[in-house]
Amino acid sequence: MPLEQEIGDVEEIHKLKEVISNLHYRNAMDVKQILNYPSENESLIKSLTDEEIIQGVMNMPTDDE
Repeated sequence: MPLEQEIGDVEEIHKLKEVISNLHYRNAMDVKQILNYPSENESLIKSLTDEEIIQGVMNMPTDDE
């Protein structure tokens, strides 16, 4: 990320903090936590590879067993 963009991001975060502060919320969330929410980067569903799908199907019990 270019330095100019990082500086712009910091300035925008500072402005957002000021706006939230001016609203006088009792328990305002930290702006950085809102922007970088911890579970945001976690995938909700694990994607299986083709090999895992094929192996799963081959290991399924049949009606004959």
